[in-house]
Amino acid sequence: MTDTGENPNPDWSFVDELEALLPQMRAFARSLCHDATLADDIVQSACLKAWAAAESFDRTARMRPWILRIVRNEYLQHSRRAWRNVDVESGFLEEALVDNTSAEMLREASHAVQAIYSL
Repeated sequence: MTDTGENPNPDWSFVDELEALLPQMRAFARSLCHDATLADDIVQSACLKAWAAAESFDRTARMRPWILRIVRNEYLQHSRRAWRNVDVESGFLEEALVDNTSAEMLREASHAVQAIYSL
């Protein structure tokens, strides 16, 4: 069975407080990544993590610092993943491949150079 992040015992006060913090979460995420769409994705992931960790949240503590730390960590995780991923233009790989005629020309040139050195 996989964990869907679903909390079996929802605490509606937790949900209400989390929902009230959404604008601040979005603003903070946008200030980090400077991309509204990405910021919304980060906030969504942070909400899922917060929801999954709702049982471990200390109700005596303030939620705002806790949830903004989760948003920051989600941003950092995204940045690490994005750093490893390199976007390649669609035609780049096709141009980089050596076709049969180019390979044949390279072989002929290699044989010619070897023949010159053997003289």
